[in-house]
Amino acid sequence: TATAATTAPATPTAPAELLKMWERSPSDPERMHVLQLLFVLGICYQYGIGTGKSAERAAYCHRVAAQHGYAPAQCSWGLAHDTGLGVRNVNTDLALYWYCRGGVQGHLMSIYNSAVCREEQHDFPLATRLYRWAAEQGHVGAQFSLAVAYDLGQGVAPDAVQAACWFKCAADAGHSGALTSYGFCLERGAGLPQDLQRAVQAYQAAAEQEEASGIFNLAVCHERGIGVPQDMVEAVKLYRRAAAQNDPDAQNSMGWVYCSGQGGVQPDMDLATHYFRLAARQQHGEAEFNLALCLTQLASDRRTAVHLLQRALKHKHQGARDVLSDLLQSWHT
Repeated sequence: TATAATTAPATPTAPAELLKMWERSPSDPERMHVLQLLFVLGICYQYGIGTGKSAERAAYCHRVAAQHGYAPAQCSWGLAHDTGLGVRNVNTDLALYWYCRGGVQGHLMSIYNSAVCREEQHDFPLATRLYRWAAEQGHVGAQFSLAVAYDLGQGVAPDAVQAACWFKCAADAGHSGALTSYGFCLERGAGLPQDLQRAVQAYQAAAEQEEASGIFNLAVCHERGIGVPQDMVEAVKLYRRAAAQNDPDAQNSMGWVYCSGQGGVQPDMDLATHYFRLAARQQHGEAEFNLALCLTQLASDRRTAVHLLQRALKHKHQGARDVLSDLLQSWHT
């Protein structure tokens, strides 16, 4: 006897089909499943997974799912307004509204994004409470931000012990910025006992993620013999890596390397000036001062040197006032 061919039901691939499924779904769990599919379809449109990439279609899917109460979609729809992706204009008020809608359902990323919005509005007490809410539930970014709040005293009283504790929580989860900050706490003994070897380990873990500040701090350890044998050659390699990531401290250090010829590097005033200039463009006070000295010694551009010394003075560089005074005096003699 002939067997009738069976055909698997087609998987819906368009938002309209999913909405029809949602309307026909007899129970809340089934409706929630349809909203999950709609959210995932939005992600596919957002990143071009199995379909054409379209921020507008992604935003549409997330808007519909958000309006029907699906918290992850509410977060994504808020993010669309936060970034302007898939919508006409950036609207931070709408972004915060949708983050709050997701947050009241306990969606951690929505809570975290709400905290970021509040911090940008300079409502630090509320931002810190939101960071704590997400941090205590394991959100790594919120743990790091809460640690920074305790470190800087934003929205809470400064507390080095709490800062170190939350930096450690985020560092244990592999957060690169937290690894650097936790290493700094260990290096300085801020909020916990000093442990130079563990500080170096934390910096190394951050450097393995190419975190520029971690690479720079590890370079300083090698230059000064902090927790590791002193090794200027290794320090220069690390400074160069961090400088390539536009870290101004590392760029300033590379300027000094080329000024002095340390770590097996041949002195080169042109390269020293180049690195000082890169850091000075980021308003690095020490680099502004160093670049001014280079320009003065090279007698290439005294006007720029004066301008840089004035900028360094605004950044409270201690030596800038005396050098500026000497330069202006020699200029008029």
